[in-house]
Amino acid sequence: MVPDSRKIMCIGLDGATWNILRPRMAAGQMPNLKRLCEGGAVGELDSIFPPETPAAWPSFMTGKNPGKHGAFDFLVYDPEKKRERPVNSTLREGKTIWDHLTEAGKTSLILNVPTTYPVQPLNGCLISGFLTPEGVKDWAYPPELVEELEEELGRYPHFFETMSFVCAHSEKNATLFLDELESMDRTKFEVCEKLFDRHQPDFTMLHIWGTDRLQHELWHWFDEAHPKYDAAMAKKFGPRIDAYYTMCDEYVGRLAAKVGDDGLTFVISDHGFGPTHYFIDLNSWLLQEGFIVLKNTVKVRLKKLLWNLGVTPQNATKLAYPFLKFAMKIKATAPEASLQKSSGTLRLPCMLNLNEDVDWDKTRAYAPFGWSGIFINTAGIRPNGSVPEADYDTVRDAIVERLQDLKNPDTGECVAHPIHLKKDMYHGPYTPWGPDIMPLPLDKQHMPVCFFGFQSKQPVYPNNTLYGNHLLEGIVMAHGNGARPGGETHGHLIDMAPTILYLLGLPVPDDMDGKVLEDLIDPGVLESMPITMKAMSGTDAEESNGLSEEEEEELRARLEGLGYL
Repeated sequence: MVPDSRKIMCIGLDGATWNILRPRMAAGQMPNLKRLCEGGAVGELDSIFPPETPAAWPSFMTGKNPGKHGAFDFLVYDPEKKRERPVNSTLREGKTIWDHLTEAGKTSLILNVPTTYPVQPLNGCLISGFLTPEGVKDWAYPPELVEELEEELGRYPHFFETMSFVCAHSEKNATLFLDELESMDRTKFEVCEKLFDRHQPDFTMLHIWGTDRLQHELWHWFDEAHPKYDAAMAKKFGPRIDAYYTMCDEYVGRLAAKVGDDGLTFVISDHGFGPTHYFIDLNSWLLQEGFIVLKNTVKVRLKKLLWNLGVTPQNATKLAYPFLKFAMKIKATAPEASLQKSSGTLRLPCMLNLNEDVDWDKTRAYAPFGWSGIFINTAGIRPNGSVPEADYDTVRDAIVERLQDLKNPDTGECVAHPIHLKKDMYHGPYTPWGPDIMPLPLDKQHMPVCFFGFQSKQPVYPNNTLYGNHLLEGIVMAHGNGARPGGETHGHLIDMAPTILYLLGLPVPDDMDGKVLEDLIDPGVLESMPITMKAMSGTDAEESNGLSEEEEEELRARLEGLGYL
């Protein structure tokens, strides 16, 4: 079939990982994925740094590294406004797959992909992802699609109503979570089916968030090696968990059938997944090593004294732990209320806080939010920069040298490796605002984080909230017209954009970092349709009003409630 008539269906199962899928395929729980793999091409897709939603999906859709598209984490530093703002489509630089297809006269159906709000016009339909502010009525294109879906469905399930990080603390909480998980993703799959049948787009991209949330919340119930494994809960809820994966498999099979043998189906993930046994509190470590300096006020000295005595969010969480089973369901109108806006942890006003208690004029490095790594407090780059550019290398090298000796007190193991540097992770105009140092010992079951700044007096401490977390290696499978039967690849997430454009008959923009995944493509297609390049020049940023300050604050609060900030 010529590329002009080939349809591509791309299904993004957020956080899908082979170590979960392959055993289920072998057990007969996911026959459609097994069929796609056996009749097509498979492989791994390395994510980007950090392997996290707000950086990964923009890299997928633009084919560029974060140094070019500017989204490094859930908060993006805006040099013009000199403050951090929740990531959104107006702060993400670069043309997307569907922008290029629109220019070529092809149609797209884009559903639930993160960082697509505010929605931008395209030749087709778009529903924005879970970073959509609560209560807005402009989350779809064309605009009339909002009214149609709300009349049919009520609230469109952009985000969860069920409280995060307490799902595993009681049977009732787990049941509520799994009920909503199934309902949310069933709705998203069926909306995709409906809109595909109506519009018959050239390219369809469907994002399913539930696979990621399930693995964050309940990984320890299907991983017998996890320190928090609960055999009783695993026995009770194992069938429900299996049923969820089987449900996803059934819908993947139905969507693949819609493009048929003449079309091409991709199933991908933005990152992999694995167990988290320990957290690494980067700011506590930086404080102990002297890279963070606290204010010399009576209030802060008292907070530091209490911190030394063990008054920390981590210890507060331990005390509150038995009561988390009483946390139930909250309204969709206030998702930010989830567990006091904390990443499964509790804090009090008397506890040290990164935003309130740090002397920025004397602080040389810090970890700002989430798990985006360590930022050197460089003058002219960071909002309160104190480190002269001439001292940058000296400070960076000192941090890396000391990180190499960071040990888990329970095991004696050095746990910060591997350590990645900005110069090796990014290139492009936004590189200066990215993280400078990123320890990612994810394969060692350790997760470097920043919750409130100073979570625990001990920098390495046991995890009791986020039982599974991201790994670098995501998945890819390709089946249908244009796929190489038996093909295998180890590519990168940024390779998907040029690969999709090529298979739809378009030249590859020369400003993309990704490459066409030739190992996944039928040799006959490559021979008959040579890869061509398209010269790109200047910026492709578009003017947009973006989010209001109220919408930005609501999003920031919701991200805190989900544990992303």
